[in-house]
Amino acid sequence: MGAPYVEGDAPAPLNAYGRSNLAGERGVATANPRHVILRTSWVYSPHRKNFVCTIRRLAAERDRLTIVADQRGSPTAAIDIAKACLDFALRCTAAPERAPYGAYHFAGAGEATWFEFAATVVELAADRLGRKPQVVPIRTVDYPTPAARAADTRLDCAAVIRAFSVKPRPWRQALITTLDRML
Repeated sequence: MGAPYVEGDAPAPLNAYGRSNLAGERGVATANPRHVILRTSWVYSPHRKNFVCTIRRLAAERDRLTIVADQRGSPTAAIDIAKACLDFALRCTAAPERAPYGAYHFAGAGEATWFEFAATVVELAADRLGRKPQVVPIRTVDYPTPAARAADTRLDCAAVIRAFSVKPRPWRQALITTLDRML
């Protein structure tokens, strides 16, 4: 496994979702040189359909969960992204001529596999759910999906920290806050 992606790495989308994101980034950059694009990963919140909501629901329904353990990323709370966007917008509007425009990575601090992420959700929610199903690791090839998935989507956030003085929260800390809101 290599190092986390930095902003200057050549994009190589694996699926239609990735290609459409890249096309969107290029469209924004072409339309306005004064832009801030945030690349993020594994976004979750207490609302709507996302990995954390799905795992919490399945943990309440099943005795055993099989979760992919050979894909790594950085879980990111949607509320942290929203706060960062607000901070960036305020900074850019306060001094538009000196703002650090460009594309940046912003993700929860740390990394996990989907298996580690799911096991943490189950562990943290067990008391409130009144149950704790077994979480079993599997390989990507044992969980076929229509779209190809990258084995490593970790993002290096050093540039956004330098440019905007933001420090992403550790993903486990953000997850606790999210689960508290959900449960």
